[in-house]
Amino acid sequence: MSFEDFEEIPVNKKKEVRKILLIGRTGSGKSTLANVLVKKVEQFAVSSSSGSLTKSAQSVFFEENGVKYQVIDTIGLCDTMMTKERAMSELAETCRMLEGGLYRILLVTGDRFTEEEKDMYYTMKETIFDHKFTHYTTIIRTKFPCFLNEEDCKKEEENLDKTNPGFSKIIKECKDIVFVDNPPLIGLSKSIEANKEVRKYSRKKIIESFASNCEKYYPPTLKEVSEKLVSCFMEKEKLEEDLKEAKKATLIVSSNTQFLGSCNKSRIKANGTQIKTGKDESGFCSSLIQGQIPSNLKMVSTIILNPTSGEQIKANKNFIIKIKVINLNTGFFSDPNTEYYTSSQELDNNGLIKGHSHVVIQKLTDDENPPDPTTFAFFKGLNDKAANGVLSTIVTPGLPRGLYRLCTMSSSFTHQPVIMPVAQRGSQDDCVRFNVV
Repeated sequence: MSFEDFEEIPVNKKKEVRKILLIGRTGSGKSTLANVLVKKVEQFAVSSSSGSLTKSAQSVFFEENGVKYQVIDTIGLCDTMMTKERAMSELAETCRMLEGGLYRILLVTGDRFTEEEKDMYYTMKETIFDHKFTHYTTIIRTKFPCFLNEEDCKKEEENLDKTNPGFSKIIKECKDIVFVDNPPLIGLSKSIEANKEVRKYSRKKIIESFASNCEKYYPPTLKEVSEKLVSCFMEKEKLEEDLKEAKKATLIVSSNTQFLGSCNKSRIKANGTQIKTGKDESGFCSSLIQGQIPSNLKMVSTIILNPTSGEQIKANKNFIIKIKVINLNTGFFSDPNTEYYTSSQELDNNGLIKGHSHVVIQKLTDDENPPDPTTFAFFKGLNDKAANGVLSTIVTPGLPRGLYRLCTMSSSFTHQPVIMPVAQRGSQDDCVRFNVV
């Protein structure tokens, strides 16, 4: 029976369900492993890039040899660039899912074990669970093609022990380490079938590891932690709202005191919103100073990786936009409805601009007339943290036929265009033209 033919088995709630919690960083193969366990190719979102698609905890049931399991895939606790408040909320939801006990924790790691993963492990052990956490934790080392060779697995475990002292200690603490490989189901049909076979054996190894312990784990502080997280999240939310109101009041005073001369003649002044004045107005005035400016050796530059210039894309079909940016510390994205142009440009400790990027697609009518800037077919603010400089998004549900221009727009934290130190330089942004057929 293929993965596609597998039907999710309805769970009888009267029968005990063994809960399996998956934890790990983005890119470790965590969500792919979840799909392999439940025998579903696309049940848990998997990204082809190094960016995280797991933005909230997901849960799916499956049955094996008469035993019912519930797989819970958590957010990528190390790498997913979401607000702290959102992360706390999702963590609280995960805690609620685990009420009533869990059966096994799978700590999923790829071809390297990072300091962030080590910190995540000890944080969960010391704050959410207790000292018994390790007795129920199995390390799943993914992306190991020789996983069926026990001798190779043993050598790799010894190698991890020698080269990564921090990980070595965790291996000794945990119940077991299982080596697997879950290659992607893409490419030629023969490759897909071969990779399905590999995944089947990976799944078999993990299921067999479950047989060594049938006890249920009841973390004593789980409910308390969940309640505290929810309470803290609600308090944070209220404080944020109060802060936004205070900023609005401050902006009114600031517009009259900071660089008064520059805005005295303007009837409309910046207030943190995106002001649309209309064609009969002269615009509005912002007295915001430019702020910190990077050195000429750390100027922003961008290239569009996908789609390529001149590429033909099928009409009304999803496609991926992928860009790569250098010298921009991404993931800094303020609320554009209340904090637009409210802070000066800032640099991080490495001298890079704190900000984010956008992508915009406009339809072109010909090659001579500029498109109307108020009209666009697709617009997206890329507020995630870039992985090795790469950001991506999906255009859904595609575009109708025509000629289009895709451009990037690099911005500081509160959405103003990035400010560079010299006039003679390469552009900080990129554009391509492509056809939708």
